[in-house]
Formats: sequence, structure tokens, C-alpha cells
Amino acid sequence: MMLPLIFLALFIGLAIIRAIYQRNAPHGEASQAGRGLDRIRIALSVLLSSVVIVYGFHHVFGLFPWFAAFALPFPVWLRWIGVAGAAASLIMLHQVHRDLGEAFSVRLLVREDHPLITNGWYARIRHPMYSALAGFFLSASLVAAHALILGPAVAIVAILCARTGTEEHMMEAHFGAEYRRYQARTGRLWPPLTPRTRRD
Repeated sequence: MMLPLIFLALFIGLAIIRAIYQRNAPHGEASQAGRGLDRIRIALSVLLSSVVIVYGFHHVFGLFPWFAAFALPFPVWLRWIGVAGAAASLIMLHQVHRDLGEAFSVRLLVREDHPLITNGWYARIRHPMYSALAGFFLSASLVAAHALILGPAVAIVAILCARTGTEEHMMEAHFGAEYRRYQARTGRLWPPLTPRTRRD
């Protein structure tokens, strides 16, 4: 029972962090290129949230007995690794939000006054928020050990990875050579393992 409760606590932690920063985020219309990905991401997030609620009712109140049929036989040690990974991802997500400050936006857009953030996690990684979210969803899936959670979680991670390419085209169009120099010294989702060649 402990691991299911930890799983639910992790998702509550994610919801709190996102709610705090989304409340103060500026609103704007997503770019044409980003609208399709945003719609898919929102649909998958709603689906995953619904499954997490069912997961909670199943484990806490014993409802939905059919839900147990989709449990995955993950070993306990792997699930505890998932706990550590999800907790670390939440800490990283909070720090990334603080690094972004007012530049954070839920939608995929670049405003006229959009600053290029290169401090904190952004000093080495161009999309650390996606790294943190991907780490969280994959790690939390290990904790849950459930196919109906793993499926949507992996799909969300795939959308986040696809979104990086669209966002980079937008940033390069807006910042030009400054962004290309930034690309040359950073990694997309994790720090570069070797020095990169600068390009203008």
C-alpha cells in the first residue's frame, strides 16, 4: 500500500508545482506550428489524470476491481528507483520554473519581448523543463507499475520530445545567431557529453 500512496503523493506534488507557476504565467495564442502538439498534449494529460484518479480510488477505497488486471510485475527495487527519480524530477521542475520566471508559458509561443534564458539549468540544457517532466512521468510509471499509466505517460514523453524540435525552430527564427550560438554550447534534453563546435 505504501508505494501506491507515494505515487499519488508524487502526482499531487506535480499538480501543485504546475498550478503555482501556471497561475502567474502570461497568456497568449500558441503558434500555428504548436497548436496541434498542444492539443494532443492536453488530451493525453487529461487521460493520464483520469487514470491516476481511478488508480487512487482502486488502491485507497478498493473500487474498480478490473483495474488490477492491468498491473505490471515490476520488482519492488525498480519501483523504489522510480520514487527517487520522480522526486528528483519534481525538484528539478521547481528549479526550472524559477529559472524561467516570467518567460514561462503553458502554450508553445514566442512573444515579442521574449527573453533568451541561459542561466540555471538552461546554461547546459535547452529544454530542462521537458527533461524534468519526461523524467517524472517515466519514473512515476515505474512506481505505479500499471499499463494504463505507463501507456499515456510514454505518449506524453514522445510529445514533449517532438515539441522540442518545433520550439527550436521558433526560437531560432526569433533570436537568430544568438540562439544558434546557444545551441552550439548546450544539449537539447541533457548536457552535452563532448564540447560542441560553435556555429553562426
